[in-house]
Amino acid sequence: MRLENFIIKNLTYTKMEVTVTYVKRLRKRLLICIGGNIMKVNGILNSDVSRVLSYMRHTDLICIGDCGLPCPESVELIDLSVSKNLPSFLQVLDAVLSDYKAEKIFLAKEIEENNPQILKEIDKRLGDVPCTFMPHDELKENLNKCKAVIRTGEMTPYANIILQSACIF
Repeated sequence: MRLENFIIKNLTYTKMEVTVTYVKRLRKRLLICIGGNIMKVNGILNSDVSRVLSYMRHTDLICIGDCGLPCPESVELIDLSVSKNLPSFLQVLDAVLSDYKAEKIFLAKEIEENNPQILKEIDKRLGDVPCTFMPHDELKENLNKCKAVIRTGEMTPYANIILQSACIF
């Protein structure tokens, strides 16, 4: 019996706590701690971002925004901001894109004139993904459709993106 099957069976059927066990699988390491909690060592470490990405389905929306983007009360806000530009919009976008596939993106048309550097960097990462530009106020209205808004420490104008989930198969 493979180790991961034993652990799953042990947790599922006998309800026993798993003592500290080290599992090596596909060059990714997982640490199974007491109680069955998993401590990640690769990928997105923030539990809220990881959780939201795990339940995203085809055509679902998620937003990554600068520190000034308002979040509707009906939408989950994941506030990653620590201080000015920490983490940056691009750092968070890169982390999300390492674990997420977008089929379409939405940007404020004001980014073209007011933040061409960020637009250029978005294009480097998502240039093959169809993009819809809309007025910034319309982008903010569309936040109501998002599963979550991830707030960064970014302090440049219009560094906001709505990503639409692709089907990964």
